Amino acid sequence: MKRRVALLAASLASLTAASGAAAQGGAPLAPPAPARTYTALVASESVDRVAVIEFGPQGAKVVRQHDVGVMLADPDGPHGLAVAPDGAHYYVSTAHGTPYGVLWKFDARTNAYAGQVMLGNFPATAQVTPDGRLVVVVNFNLHGDMVASDVSVVRTDSLQEIARITTCAMPHGSRVNSRGTRHYSVCM
Repeated sequence: MKRRVALLAASLASLTAASGAAAQGGAPLAPPAPARTYTALVASESVDRVAVIEFGPQGAKVVRQHDVGVMLADPDGPHGLAVAPDGAHYYVSTAHGTPYGVLWKFDARTNAYAGQVMLGNFPATAQVTPDGRLVVVVNFNLHGDMVASDVSVVRTDSLQEIARITTCAMPHGSRVNSRGTRHYSVCM
């Protein structure tokens, strides 16, 4: 315990010195570059695009990107991103629709389109269950009064919505526990 406190104190002292140098006109210390390369997916709602970004020892770069959506004149708004546990596919919820939103499935290696399913009003956060069999997506529902909305449960193999579960008003955050037995919504 004393060692952890000493390490924490040393880290805080280092950060304090770096921020002090920056405040006095010196350059802040940059964190070290990672030793390995990490991959991240980034959804850009305003331009209907998903980018695959790699960040590693050589810095960050966009390695590929593709458009998601069907409405050319109005953004579909890719919102939620969820990767299958085996890394083979990823899922993107588009928050806008005519009038409903869509869950899209893509091949993680190539970004190739693998299917879609229509969901409720304004799908937001998505998460794949630990077994990879289901995607759980909260439907934010911006229309009308602040009434209870729902959560869509979709099979990953057939992209079939198998349940729409009523929840609180305007759910936005969404998490499935590590066993895949419970879902939690954060609502407004």
